[in-house]
Amino acid sequence: MKKGDENALPGSLITSFRYKKRPDGSVDKSKVICNVCTKEFAYHRSASTLKYHISAKHPGVNPQVGPRPSTSSDTSFSCQPHRQTTLEQTLKRKLSKSACDQLSNSLAKWIAVSCRPVSVIEDRGLAEVLQIASSDVTYNLPSRTTIMSKIQLLYDTEKKTKGDVLVGAEHIALTGDHWTSVSNHNYLGVTAHIIDCEWKLQSFALAMLKTESRHYADACAQQFLSVAEAWGVQSKITTVGTDSARNMIAAARKLPYEHMPCKHKLTMLTTSEWDKLQRLKTILEPCRYVTELLGGETYVSCSVVLPALCHLYRTMEVSDEDPAYIGTFKTAFKKDLSERQANLNNGWLNIASALDPRFKDLRCLKKGDREAVWTSLQALLDNKPSTAAPESVEEPLKKRSLLLFASDTDSDDDMVEPSRALNHYKAEPTIGMEECPLQWWKTHAGAHQQLSVLARKYLAAPASSVPCERLFSLAGNIVQKRRAALSSENVERLVCVSDWLKEK
Repeated sequence: MKKGDENALPGSLITSFRYKKRPDGSVDKSKVICNVCTKEFAYHRSASTLKYHISAKHPGVNPQVGPRPSTSSDTSFSCQPHRQTTLEQTLKRKLSKSACDQLSNSLAKWIAVSCRPVSVIEDRGLAEVLQIASSDVTYNLPSRTTIMSKIQLLYDTEKKTKGDVLVGAEHIALTGDHWTSVSNHNYLGVTAHIIDCEWKLQSFALAMLKTESRHYADACAQQFLSVAEAWGVQSKITTVGTDSARNMIAAARKLPYEHMPCKHKLTMLTTSEWDKLQRLKTILEPCRYVTELLGGETYVSCSVVLPALCHLYRTMEVSDEDPAYIGTFKTAFKKDLSERQANLNNGWLNIASALDPRFKDLRCLKKGDREAVWTSLQALLDNKPSTAAPESVEEPLKKRSLLLFASDTDSDDDMVEPSRALNHYKAEPTIGMEECPLQWWKTHAGAHQQLSVLARKYLAAPASSVPCERLFSLAGNIVQKRRAALSSENVERLVCVSDWLKEK
C-alpha cells in the first residue's frame, strides 16, 4: 500500500472498520463504521468496544482490531485475514461437559432461589450473554426439562439435609397459615423452628400444601398432622403458631400441641381519628417498634412477647397532661390489648420469659404472679432428665436492643426466691438487651444442664406467625398470572427450594 492511499490494503489484511467521512469528504476520526454490518461507533483511541462487537456479532472475524499504522489520512482499521474456523479451533473454544453442567446447575439454582419462571431459559438474550461470557459461541442453554430435573435434585438434596436437622432436634415449633393464589387455589404453608445443638436458631419451610377441602377446623387440624407425619416429627412438636382466625383456633384445640395464637387483626381508625393521628404519632411509636421487633427476620423468640406487652402497657398509662382524646385512645388501646393477651398462651410465654437471661427477673409480670412461674418451672425440672451441654464457645452476637421492661416500683428485694434447683440460675446476672440469649445459653449450659434442656424447648417457639407470612410472600413471587397453571407439586417444590437456599 502506498503511503497516503486511504483505500488500498495489503493482500494479507481485510478492512473491518473504516473512519466515517463527513459530507464534505473530510475524515471524522472520532467515529468508525463496521464494514460487515455498517454499524457506527464512537472511537476514542480505545478498540475494546470494537473488539467486543466483532467477537459478539461477527465471531468469524479475528477480534484483534485496532488502528492500522499509516499516515494521518488513512481511514481504515484492519484485522487478520477472514478465514474459516477450523474444527480444531472450534473444539478449543467449546466449553467442556463439566463446565456446561456447572452452568446448568447455577442456572437452576438462580431460577429457584430468585423465583424466576422456568421459561427464562428460552430467552435468546440470556443465551447470548452466556456465549459471550464463556467465549463459546456454540453454547446452547439447557432445556426446560433439564432445568426442572435439576431443581428437583436440589429439592431432594436439601429436603434430606433439612430432614437430618429435624432428626437431631429435640423440640420443634411450627407456624402455619392458609393462603390463596392468583388462580384461586388454597394452600397451607408450614414452617419449622428449632434450636440446634450449637444453640443456633434454624427456621425453614416444611410445606406449601395445596388444600382441596374447606378450611374447617377438622380439616385444618388434619393438614397440620399430615405435614408432621410426612416429616416424621409428630412426637417432637411443642407448639403451633397461627393467626387468630376462628377456624385456626378451633383446629388448634384438636391438635395435641400447645397453641401460640398471633394477633394481627387491626381496627381501622375513623375520619376524625385520622385527623388527630399526627399528634398520636409519638404515642404510637412504641407500637411501631414492638411490631418491627416481634416480626423481625432475625432471632425473635416468644420470650419477648410478654416484656413487649408490658412495655406497651406502661407507655399507654394515662397522665394528667394528656388531652381528653389521648386519654380515651390510651384507655381503649389498653383494653383491647388486655383482651388480646387473654387469648395468648400465657403459661408457655411465662416459662419462656423466665428462661430468657434478659427477662428472668420477670418484671414483665405482676409481683404476685412471679412465684407461680418459678413453681411451674421447678415442676418441669423435676420431670426432666439432664443432658450433656455443648462444649464449644462462641462470642455473643449483637442483636437489636430491646427497651428495658422494668416496673418503676420493682427492686431486687421483691424478687421471689425459687427452689434450690433454680437458685444458681437466678444468681446469674441479667444480660444486656443487645445480647443473644441463645449464645448466653451456649456458654452457660454446662452450669445449668437441666434448665438448658427446657430453654432449647421453650425459646424455639417464634414470637408470631410472621415466618409463615413470609412464606406466602415468596409463593406470591412464584405463582403469578403468567404462571398460574403451575401444579401444586411444583409450587411446593419451588417455594421450599427458594426458602432453603436463600442463605447459601
